[in-house]
Amino acid sequence: MIILGIVIGITAIMMVMSLGQGAQNLILSQVQSIGSKTIAILPGRQPKGFTDSLATMLGDSLKEKDVEALKKKSNVPNLTKIMPLVYGSASATYRNNGYRLTIFGVSDLVAEIFDLEIEDGAFFNEEDVKGKADVVAIGSKAKEELFGSSDAVGQRIKIKERNLRVVGVLKKKGSGSMINFD
Repeated sequence: MIILGIVIGITAIMMVMSLGQGAQNLILSQVQSIGSKTIAILPGRQPKGFTDSLATMLGDSLKEKDVEALKKKSNVPNLTKIMPLVYGSASATYRNNGYRLTIFGVSDLVAEIFDLEIEDGAFFNEEDVKGKADVVAIGSKAKEELFGSSDAVGQRIKIKERNLRVVGVLKKKGSGSMINFD
């Protein structure tokens, strides 16, 4: 009876340690997926309570002048890359197909910063970003939901009353990172 208790105790300890190691590996892989030297700068000020926190999150936004100030080496000497990012959620439609997705407004650095690869087509480029071109790269799940087995590249989807030309489809990445780009 004592031996059985010892065996059960040791097994329980091994299982708890294994679960802890698995959780640690998951968290580390998520941090590494966006880079250990990547930081996010959020707009606003130090909130002074819950309602102030909500107002700060919903009301403030970094401006283009803020990005330009961050690009100056004298302000941030060790900065190598900067990418503004805005995000939201909306429905995308193609013909009679619709799909609710998360939208990321990013620069051409997104592939490098988030380690993304294109399966079909290409990413938008610096000229597209500067010219505010109506182009989009979509995730593999969005492509599947909107286009099925048909080609997506070159087609137009509608998001928030704007017709956007699909220039690329991302390789399936899964939800291993903090952001699911599929």
